[in-house]
Amino acid sequence: MGTYLVMKNNLRRTFIRASTYLVILMLPLVMILFASITEAITTKEVRIGVLGDEAERKHWEDIFSEDETIEIALAKPETMHTDQIIGKYDQIINKVTEKEKEESIKSKILEERTQNTDVTKNSMSQSQRMIAMLVTIYMVIATIYVSREVRDEQEGVKRRYAYAGGRHESYMLGYIGSTFVTILLQVEAILISLYLFQSQYMVSLGRTALIGVIISVVVSCFAAVIVGITRKELSANITASAIAALSSILGGTFVAISQMPDILRVLSVISPIRWIVSLL
Repeated sequence: MGTYLVMKNNLRRTFIRASTYLVILMLPLVMILFASITEAITTKEVRIGVLGDEAERKHWEDIFSEDETIEIALAKPETMHTDQIIGKYDQIINKVTEKEKEESIKSKILEERTQNTDVTKNSMSQSQRMIAMLVTIYMVIATIYVSREVRDEQEGVKRRYAYAGGRHESYMLGYIGSTFVTILLQVEAILISLYLFQSQYMVSLGRTALIGVIISVVVSCFAAVIVGITRKELSANITASAIAALSSILGGTFVAISQMPDILRVLSVISPIRWIVSLL
């Protein structure tokens, strides 16, 4: 009974604030925008900058006309080094007059395309990357919710709860339960929005719902453990952020697990993101 009352009180405190509803509304839009940007960036495997005029660019475009994974664009001489550093172009081509040199450049570009394709095959799909980002975000958000339990202790709320016959364990369970419900509503809203509006999200509706439940359970329990260990609101949030970022890296969000050094591949087994994504 005590656990239920704590859950009820926490949910009332959470949903009485208009900002909560704005978060629920905005996060799906942010996730969809992020997914769209990622899709646009990763549509082409290799980006080539051509120094010269439009005729030169068209010449190279005709050479690779049958390969949709290679994008040809005009590069500016004054910014070509900066463009390569920031990743705008994978390679810069000067005007070529010799046929043999042209064939050499073509072979090099195709070889790079093949290497990129191999890495992409081992990397996360768009759907998996969306899920991984979602887990990372909510590992932190869940900790923010649960860490309010520390504030209740400091303000004497838990002491009054104990005087009424409640136990510390039931109070924490109430926080886990209310966090689970709050996170579940938000996560399911995001996942269903992705399912309906994001073409790159290729997960069935049933599995989408199941993934939402699993994410909510995992992040709620994770938050409870972090808060239980740190026992300080600020420390809990900082620790959760650091662990979430590390889990995201080890889970393969940014670099494919198969491309990691041996030690990181071994450590990746502790990342909850890796196992949640594997369900897809």
